[in-house]
Amino acid sequence: MNRKYLIILLISSVLLSLESKRFNYSNKSFYKRRPQIKISLPSCKSIECKLELAINTGIKKFRKDEIKPYKDLHLLHLFTPSGLHLIPISFFAKFVLNRYFHLLFILGGYLILFGSNNLMSLERIFSLKLFYLLGKNMNFNFSIISVFIVAMIFNFLSGNYQTSPLSFTFSFLFLGSVVSGNSFKEVSKNLYTSNLLVAYFFTGSVNFISPFIGILVSSVFTFLYPFIFINFWILRRLFRYDLDFFIRFFHLTIEKLHLFSSHINSVELSIGMILLSLLIRINKKASLLLLLVCLDLNQGSFQSMSKEYYKRVEISR
Repeated sequence: MNRKYLIILLISSVLLSLESKRFNYSNKSFYKRRPQIKISLPSCKSIECKLELAINTGIKKFRKDEIKPYKDLHLLHLFTPSGLHLIPISFFAKFVLNRYFHLLFILGGYLILFGSNNLMSLERIFSLKLFYLLGKNMNFNFSIISVFIVAMIFNFLSGNYQTSPLSFTFSFLFLGSVVSGNSFKEVSKNLYTSNLLVAYFFTGSVNFISPFIGILVSSVFTFLYPFIFINFWILRRLFRYDLDFFIRFFHLTIEKLHLFSSHINSVELSIGMILLSLLIRINKKASLLLLLVCLDLNQGSFQSMSKEYYKRVEISR
């Protein structure tokens, strides 16, 4: 684990502590939302249609029982168009278009999103990609973490944070977890720790296997999204044809994974557990020694409590 991620984690902790207090939206005057453009979309009754609608537009029309598997597996970000959704489309555009048209494609996408104010998370991703391509086309050798910092500051100043503070905080935390990692293994560890931090502030407990499943499904989702995109925007609208069996299989898989994870009990989270998980990543030997000391202290306190209990039992007799 490097210092970059620690700094991102520290800043995110401050932002999350502020947002967890506003989580019930009791202070609605704080949210200075820009005027949004209303988009006419079809009404959905089937779970397949609801999933496609949420994944492609961010509009959620689920019942509580329908969205619970995704919530418990830390997969609600799939229903907010963001980097996972843009990566395959941008990857395709990169090979079809030359670098200047690719830049215009990203710039046009950002301006449309900034003007419509409907998808704030995707707006941040487009700005990140835009700054990266600008630096590349101007032959500036900026690191990805530098581009990330510049893009987030720009979004903060342009009103993105004031419009959607919690969404901005999540983007800062999870995008920062990705760009601060030097390998897939390190990125996965960063994302797992970040999920623990979010769970600490908003639920207070966590099922330790659920974040692993969430990271795995999110990785696979990037490859699945082009099919969901084509099905929703092209096949269903232009040809009156759909691939609902594919969406249904995806939903059934999530339900099975949720059923599997439900067999493992959730545990209460504390800031000490999160710090211990960070210490394990920094120095495994030192954290193991600390863990053994804590267990020894707990065992000692348990033994003293047991002796005190038996003394009281003898006295009562």
